[in-house]
Amino acid sequence: MAASILIAYATRYGSTQEVAEAVGARLREQGLTVEVRRAREVQSLDRFQAVVVGAPLYIGSLLREARKFLNRHRASLARMPVALFVLGPVHGGKELEDARTQLTGVLAKLPWLKPAATEVFVGKYYGTKDTIRVVARPRRSRGDDADHFHLTMLSYRYIL
Repeated sequence: MAASILIAYATRYGSTQEVAEAVGARLREQGLTVEVRRAREVQSLDRFQAVVVGAPLYIGSLLREARKFLNRHRASLARMPVALFVLGPVHGGKELEDARTQLTGVLAKLPWLKPAATEVFVGKYYGTKDTIRVVARPRRSRGDDADHFHLTMLSYRYIL
């Protein structure tokens, strides 16, 4: 039986959901059983062997829905493999490095959470008259294959 993996995401404008679904599709291609669900809709982690959590990163903090998910399922998450991806920066370079530093700060506040993998995805702004929204823009690259579950989950080269 294939491992059953939950991808729980929090989103404000829908872009994190898009990335969560792309990660789910890639894991399914690897033969894994995957369920992609909004974090606030997840009641129990009992039937999953691993969890991927996705959330936007706003000014050094995860979206509240993601923080509530982590707190609500803390005991279960502490006992299973967990990966975490965040969206937020609009450009690579320094902005991407700053987001990685912010993610390190987020994880420092959750010492019980020991993710097997973390990734920061670059986004882009879609501005309208009333709102600006960040949408994921995973990078594509060619290259080597990885057999390790935690590397396959979140590496840019495996998403789209």
